[in-house]
Amino acid sequence: MIPIGKTTLPKYEDVEERFKEIFDTGMVSDHKYVKEFEEKAAELIGVKHAVAGPSNTSAMIGCMSLVDKGEVIMPSFTIANTYYALKWNNLDPVLVDCDEYCNIDVDEVKKNINEKTKAVLAVYMFGSISKMDELVEICEEKNVDLFIDAAQGFGGKWKGKYFGNFGKGEIFSFDPSKTMGIGEGAIVTTNDDKFAEDLRVVFKNGMQVPGNMDSVRIGLNGRLPEMCAVIGIEALKKINYYIERRNKLAELYKKNLKGIEGVKFLGAPENCLSTFKDLIITVDEGRDELKEELLKRDIHTRKYFYPPIHWMSSCKDEFKDLKLPKTEEMSLKVLSLPIYSHMPFEDVEEVCKNIREIKGEN
Repeated sequence: MIPIGKTTLPKYEDVEERFKEIFDTGMVSDHKYVKEFEEKAAELIGVKHAVAGPSNTSAMIGCMSLVDKGEVIMPSFTIANTYYALKWNNLDPVLVDCDEYCNIDVDEVKKNINEKTKAVLAVYMFGSISKMDELVEICEEKNVDLFIDAAQGFGGKWKGKYFGNFGKGEIFSFDPSKTMGIGEGAIVTTNDDKFAEDLRVVFKNGMQVPGNMDSVRIGLNGRLPEMCAVIGIEALKKINYYIERRNKLAELYKKNLKGIEGVKFLGAPENCLSTFKDLIITVDEGRDELKEELLKRDIHTRKYFYPPIHWMSSCKDEFKDLKLPKTEEMSLKVLSLPIYSHMPFEDVEEVCKNIREIKGEN
């Protein structure tokens, strides 16, 4: 069996002593190792603040609670969590189309920004971004805050600078499927002192003073477990290696898939070091049939992301008249193939061999 992904963990002996300390002291969450993890993540990325949280979704909900009520521009080509972070905060999502890399189309952002726009919420789709400079520029020009659902992006770079440096808040995920799985968890990076301070209050159920139960704003439980932080501290030492290896795996996929009619390796935009959190191909015809045939051969794949937000059962009535041509085209073609940081290169060759056989290329 070749799974869609696996969690790459540090050696147990590298965390065992600290795990024992956590059990001995009973300090199981939001204590000294969480603080160390935050500090080391901020140092690696090169930002002033890294605020830890329990998950990307809860952290994104917390970030969006600090956005003034109004419209937020976001892509429809993404997971439901991005959209729900706005709805939980009574913000009005404005869904826009994607580009050929399934990232938010900057030209569509420009067309949709108006006096009601309070923020743009972009996504590092599959661990990459397109036209970051233009996206930052248009948000600055219009005095609109840029946030990024960075769930798939930890360790990626734009023009040599780590993701995490470009938005007012960038929300990374460390769940088991991500480039740095630590069990569960999130980090929000920012260079905005006030935003970081306010977000920490949000993550403490709105309580501003330790020991004082008075809540000064709507908040949530944003604690990260200490054991997850310990794994994160070790994983930070190896994240560059993980990304390097994922890029090597992606290059091998590209080489072995070359020439298959109707199948295209998606790759990454210019100037972007992708994390390749997902390895994406597009299939012009028979995407679902290819997925089913691969499953019969015990090769697991996913349709990331189908359906797009405006086709989802929970909100399709709200967007029943919305047409997003590129989003719809890509959603019907994309297929995510197996990839994880310690994946054997032989498994890549096996996946590609089976795709060639199914598509009649051998």
